[in-house]
Amino acid sequence: MARRGRSRRGGWEWRRHLLVVLLLAGTSVALQFSTPTLGSVDGYFHARYAALIRVAGLHGFPPAFPWLPLTIRSADRYSDHHMLFHILLAPFTAGDVLTGAKWASAIFGAAAFAAVYLSLVRLRVRRALWWLLALGALAPDFLYRMEMPRVQALSLVVLLIALNLALARRFAWLLPIAVVYTWLYDAFPLLFVIAGAMVVAIALCERRTEWRLLTYSSAGIAIGLLVNPYLPNNLWFIAQHYLSKQEISETMRVGTEWYPYPVAQWLGWGGAIAVLATAAWVAWRGRARLDANRLALLLVAAVFFVLMWRSRRFIEYAGPFILLALAATLHAWIEPHIARLTENTQRIGAGILVVACGASAAFAIGQLRSRPGPERYAAGAAWLAQHTSPAAIVLTPNWDDFPLLFFHNQRNRYVIGLDPAYLAQRDAELYRLWQQLGRGEVTPPSRVLDRFDADVVLSDRTHERFLAALAADPAMERVYEDGDCMIYRRRGAVAVGPSGS
Repeated sequence: MARRGRSRRGGWEWRRHLLVVLLLAGTSVALQFSTPTLGSVDGYFHARYAALIRVAGLHGFPPAFPWLPLTIRSADRYSDHHMLFHILLAPFTAGDVLTGAKWASAIFGAAAFAAVYLSLVRLRVRRALWWLLALGALAPDFLYRMEMPRVQALSLVVLLIALNLALARRFAWLLPIAVVYTWLYDAFPLLFVIAGAMVVAIALCERRTEWRLLTYSSAGIAIGLLVNPYLPNNLWFIAQHYLSKQEISETMRVGTEWYPYPVAQWLGWGGAIAVLATAAWVAWRGRARLDANRLALLLVAAVFFVLMWRSRRFIEYAGPFILLALAATLHAWIEPHIARLTENTQRIGAGILVVACGASAAFAIGQLRSRPGPERYAAGAAWLAQHTSPAAIVLTPNWDDFPLLFFHNQRNRYVIGLDPAYLAQRDAELYRLWQQLGRGEVTPPSRVLDRFDADVVLSDRTHERFLAALAADPAMERVYEDGDCMIYRRRGAVAVGPSGS
């Protein structure tokens, strides 16, 4: 009878967890399709490039990348640091590319939400869904970033798998995980956060050194780097890419995700900091009973918290790992207090969490809806494709205009895109000249266009000084304009008709 009772409870637990996972999947789909646009400008590049990979097929892999010839991502130097992500995204682009990318983003986001929930379950945390709702309520940026058509949702899934394997002492599995992660994303050094934290925790709590964590992780990363269709370009690019993030300054403005949160938002995080400090205090008070797993979780959370302090993009890791550390450390202390509450009080508490999570989701939806739609630059990109020669280079004053232009037009090439550091690291002087052009400091602009091998300029309407300089330049003529952009072409440049002739 006892065995039958345990079997029934186990069956109910399995069904309950499945129901929660389905609920999380539905939430991800609802967030994703709350807007017809993609939740990230870079997503337009990822979607179109994944479609090109699908068209190229196995025999054409990896496809050539001729679109940024003046940067460190020129055709002869190109390496796809999101290779496995683009391969996984490719099947979704078989129909409408935009819709497929949104479905992929919803599925990847659902996988991330489910991975956090199931990690709580594996840690035997009571009321795991409550804890997950608390994360959603406190971190709208986490919800928003999990719905981006970018690699971070899958990156979180892989890191959580690695964490659970490390906690379960299944160290050998870190080798294939490291291989997969290296192909997925060039953030693979984050695996060492988990492996290193576990090594330190075991050394402190069990008085032994468990080098296998670092050995298997290092071996997997080495295999992923060396068994790679982009070798040796991938090694060179990764070194350059990490170096560029150390050089972020006022003279090289990159995406806001690379900068810290404003002070006001950090004050909002003060509650989370206080809770984390409480968890550390509880762990210290109970250090005689603190095992290696809980200590490792606290160390991982602390590292990601510091990374988030430096760059807001790490919220996608800091939020879940801080949650896991807090839940593992505090749930046994909190649970008796919750159990003493009446059922109605517990329901009210759960309701407050749901409402707070809903408010956070509304904020995330607002962020998703603030991203530009696919119609931006569509007409201008079409004009370029029809009226310029194949492979003609287009100069833009915004480095982040490239994804949308590329989404609509793969016929042209572009001076800069994806990251301003890609141009700066290839030719620092050319990058500074590009900055001066965009600020309208070079007059007439036509005198330096040869440096970029460009005869055509596309600009949005916000660069007023640049547009004024172009309008005053007798060597330039305005050939197209709409509500999004203006296009100028050097007089005497070869004009191509709509037929491509």
